[in-house]
Amino acid sequence: MLLGGRAPPGGLGCVLRHAHALFVHRSERRLRAGETLLGGEAKPWPSPFAQGIDEVLACRGRQVCVLASGDPFFYGVGSVLAAHVPPEETLAVPARFRYAGRKWSYDGLSCPLAGRHQLINAACALALLEAAAEPTLPVSEAAVREGLRRVRWGGRLETVDSRPRIVLDGAHNPDAASVVAAYVADLRRERPGSRVILVVGIMRDKDRQGFLDRLLPHVDDVITTQVRHPRAATAHELGASLHARGVPAHVVPDPADAIARARGMAASDDLILITGSLMLVGEAKAILLGCGLSPLRG
Repeated sequence: MLLGGRAPPGGLGCVLRHAHALFVHRSERRLRAGETLLGGEAKPWPSPFAQGIDEVLACRGRQVCVLASGDPFFYGVGSVLAAHVPPEETLAVPARFRYAGRKWSYDGLSCPLAGRHQLINAACALALLEAAAEPTLPVSEAAVREGLRRVRWGGRLETVDSRPRIVLDGAHNPDAASVVAAYVADLRRERPGSRVILVVGIMRDKDRQGFLDRLLPHVDDVITTQVRHPRAATAHELGASLHARGVPAHVVPDPADAIARARGMAASDDLILITGSLMLVGEAKAILLGCGLSPLRG
């Protein structure tokens, strides 16, 4: 994360060379690596995060780089910065990765999509593009970099609100639930005091037990709901499945009421996760963003 100006081109190394100071959390290796590139002073950021904010704010008006793992704005260091520094004074510089294909080889690529699995998806997309580009579809390196940098994927670990943070994901099978669970586990390591409230609605023909097996170990409260579709399991059916497992649940059939209940239960630094069906994600997004919902239903 960068405070005080635009990032210069050339990635993190160039950012560090132009920075007045570097603050690093929980990584002596990163601190040493940063010192070799930094034009200014490298400093450790103490735990808890809030104890280090005054020293960072003292550098306001100059370019400061903060290195930390995890979500850049809603958890950990990022949440502390967001509470003290307006968004126009900050810039998230995403992590970089390398792609090596049959002929293409690119260093310093960035992908803004949440979740470690999205780097695999990005590599698959690049491999397909690389194959299609020969010889009839010329694709420049600049186009590859810009396309990845600007990519958006609605309904896949999509953050639609903050404080409390609300994340939408269309996962509806056990494998997809495992990916979401890994994402939630990463966030919980960054912010162990935060709670996770699950709002779930699943189609009746899906493997709800396998889905819940993956997610339940990572959540604190569960709200069951249902979409307006004949294949949807009812909120009461989902609640009964959870009750049989010894897991208490709030049964709220209407998605708008379920989201309102979750908001009422959440503190500002908690996470509300809405998942189980792409149709639930569509309804939730329409509710949260105040937009219309297509009458076409799958």
